[in-house]
Amino acid sequence: LAALQQPPMKILNLSAFLVGMADAISQSGLYVYAASFHRPQYTAAVTFGSAVAGLAVGVLRLATRGMFDTTTLHGLRTGVSLLYVISSAVIVICISALYRVVRDTSTS
Repeated sequence: LAALQQPPMKILNLSAFLVGMADAISQSGLYVYAASFHRPQYTAAVTFGSAVAGLAVGVLRLATRGMFDTTTLHGLRTGVSLLYVISSAVIVICISALYRVVRDTSTS
């Protein structure tokens, strides 16, 4: 693992900035969307969902890290790959659920 080359700090900082901006834009849009229904429960649900999502990511990473040998590069990559696969599946499920909610509310 010591031979693994680190990416330049400029790239890491730029990546963190871009991900942070995308997160801020998407979260503010989600809060505006929830507030457009004029029901405080929806905004509270968004806040609760964000908290649960943060906890779930931490627990999921600990679980995927514990499943594989973290002393080898292959074990670390396998754990991270599994984390990304599970996270991607959850994102697809969430987008599908949002689509159904929007579709159902627009027809009624």
